[in-house]
Amino acid sequence: MYNVGGNLAENINDLVSVVNMDLEFEYINETTHKNLIGYSNVELLGKKVSDFIHTDDRENFLSLFNNSIDFMQRSYQNRNLNIELNTTNDSFHVQANQLLREVFDNILINSVKYNSYSNPSVDIFITISREIIDEIKFIKMQFIDNGIGVPDDRKNLIFQRGNRELKGSKGMGIGLSLVKRILKNYKGKIWVENRIEDDYSKGSNFNLLIPEAI
Repeated sequence: MYNVGGNLAENINDLVSVVNMDLEFEYINETTHKNLIGYSNVELLGKKVSDFIHTDDRENFLSLFNNSIDFMQRSYQNRNLNIELNTTNDSFHVQANQLLREVFDNILINSVKYNSYSNPSVDIFITISREIIDEIKFIKMQFIDNGIGVPDDRKNLIFQRGNRELKGSKGMGIGLSLVKRILKNYKGKIWVENRIEDDYSKGSNFNLLIPEAI
């Protein structure tokens, strides 16, 4: 359960930003689109509050993620998308909620937005595996792309509130700061590395850890 009382003002700001993030997406996923129909912003905020606070659902990890892949392929038909998934298992469950879909969408959208049109294709390779850290079982995801990359001096800044990932971005600075907050709510984490160790310009590797549901 999320500790709303711990820092109420900050948490409410995060929840408002979740709504704004949905409204700012160039491509709104079909679930969010349905939510927007018939809801005022206040009503939508109330729904997001419920999602943000309650993380007691046992979510089918791959089902949510496959929905994100389908959404990306429909939304970016003007780009040559090559999305490949490599996993050691077809059954993963995490203790989360529907906001996990927002996490997947945001990272995938960034991989397309920050990819040069000079590339013949937008390549996104995703690996999903299990990892044990301090006797806790995690699901680990890696999103490896061939985009423009993130300079070393910005690798932490892109997850901070109010920061824009890269020059010329719109709205996504809010997105990644919220991705980090959502994952923190799940007792997970996110960080970014270079696809090629010594050359950030060859693409990014976004790493996610989420505790596995027993």
